[in-house]
Amino acid sequence: WVPSDALCTVLQILNHLQDCGDDLREIDRVYVVGDWMEEEGASVDDLRKEALTPAMRRVVNRMLDGCETMMVEVRRLPFALKSKHLAMESAVIVNLADRLLTLLRNGDPLAQRVALSKLDFAGAGLRGMVAGYFAAGKGVPGQGADAGVQAGVVALKSRSIPAEEAIAQSLAALDWLRALGCRMI
Repeated sequence: WVPSDALCTVLQILNHLQDCGDDLREIDRVYVVGDWMEEEGASVDDLRKEALTPAMRRVVNRMLDGCETMMVEVRRLPFALKSKHLAMESAVIVNLADRLLTLLRNGDPLAQRVALSKLDFAGAGLRGMVAGYFAAGKGVPGQGADAGVQAGVVALKSRSIPAEEAIAQSLAALDWLRALGCRMI
């Protein structure tokens, strides 16, 4: 299952980036891409500093760029699962990975712990449960539009249905667009 493998890989990389300084100090391990450190002018010693150096920030950003690329595939996972429970659980985890990726992009794991808050968990949980419920069994979304398409419209008939269902459909549509790789929504 490509989407679940991609999710596991993304979660592992995000965890390594969260703990990059601690892993070096406490267990003498580095999980940052060595070739990229060399290309960007960074070194393992940069992970011993109090904050990311500009070179190490570039390495971290490259790793996060790779995670964002994999997240396109990851976001297909809830749609591929027939079980509503598994689809909801996977959608929660996908949302948590998305949030942690954003936090790492904007934060500095050497300067302070980059971690999800209780509010992050609650938001991802609620959103994921609703989106996963409606995504289950829908099948993996197809390919995106032709390369020449620059904009698209998704129309939902939601004014005449209960608010909870309208919100759920809108969140499911958002997840579907993200699964197709849409970035400006």
